[in-house]
Amino acid sequence: MKKSGLTYKSLLVGLGTVACLAVVVTGAWSGGWINSPAFGATGLVQNLPKPLTTGVSLGLWGLGGSAAVGAGLMRLWSARQFRQRLGDRDRQIGTLREELAQYQIETEQLQTDQQVLDHDNQTLQRQLSQVKELEQQQRQERGLALQQIKQLEQELSQSQDHIETITASHGRDLEEIQADVESTWDEYDRVCQEREGLKAAVAELRQALENTQSNVDALMKHQGQGASENGDDAEAGDGEDRGTFADLNEAVAAAGEDFGDVLEIWESAIASAAESQFGRPDEVYRALRAIAEIGRQYFAEGQEVSGGWRNDFKQYGLDYKPTEHQVTKTMYGSDRDFRHQGRKQRMLKHITLGRNSVVHNLQIYFEVDRNRQKIDIGYCGKHLRCYNWDS
Repeated sequence: MKKSGLTYKSLLVGLGTVACLAVVVTGAWSGGWINSPAFGATGLVQNLPKPLTTGVSLGLWGLGGSAAVGAGLMRLWSARQFRQRLGDRDRQIGTLREELAQYQIETEQLQTDQQVLDHDNQTLQRQLSQVKELEQQQRQERGLALQQIKQLEQELSQSQDHIETITASHGRDLEEIQADVESTWDEYDRVCQEREGLKAAVAELRQALENTQSNVDALMKHQGQGASENGDDAEAGDGEDRGTFADLNEAVAAAGEDFGDVLEIWESAIASAAESQFGRPDEVYRALRAIAEIGRQYFAEGQEVSGGWRNDFKQYGLDYKPTEHQVTKTMYGSDRDFRHQGRKQRMLKHITLGRNSVVHNLQIYFEVDRNRQKIDIGYCGKHLRCYNWDS
């Protein structure tokens, strides 16, 4: 645009100059001035002829006209250029307005995006804070868990050592326990079968009882006479059974004194004896003496004699069990927890005296302390609850 404008201006100036010179030369020629002697340098200055004056005037008029024409053309050209520039500016302004509107839309979008980013940033900050809290909590929990694991490992190690010690010292007991458990299950099956047979037998007996009801009076009379004679014998036998002990407490106390070298009677045993209704204290004393004698032999030899304690107790006519049935331990294991001088221990070895009733039945629970070479008597009282006994 600028280069083209300079070309038009130069062209107009050139045209104006040429027109002016043409008018001057024409005027001078028409006045005869060119052929005059005064055309020289001195004459041009001193003696300007009239024709020249006229030619100059015409030339100046032509120059003025050319200048006016040139000025008009310049104004036309300037107006055209101005309109073109004005149109260009309008187009630029329109473009700028469109760009401004687009910029405003983009600015609003950016503001919206900024708000979303601010909200997301706040959410992330909260989540980050929560994550930090969770990490701190997990570190604390991990620390506690590690402490508990170490403690459990220590307890497990102690338990393993204790199990190994018990296994080494109770090897024969474990074998007996396993055999006794198997025998108990076999016995349980046999008892169930016998129970069904007894039910059938009871039905037959009831029928037989109805058939023999007419002979009851004579039979009762005969039995009454026999009972009178047998009663005297029974009283004599009971007297021999009781010996010198008036009650169970006295028998237990005497056993603690007589066999104190190997037996230790616990407080729980004394308390259970006081609550028992067992009527043969001499039998309890003899059972405690048998436990003491078997215990002395065991501590002297360092191991059980051939056949184990079961055979030893059979020689005394006692029913010995090294443990309880698993169902009994699960259901009534806490009944076998006994106490003495702040100590608490679960005892499973036991012997049972008497018949299957509360009054005429008694159990003695005990455990062997090999370190002290003592047999602790934890219980001496009525039959405790078990899976096949409704005490």
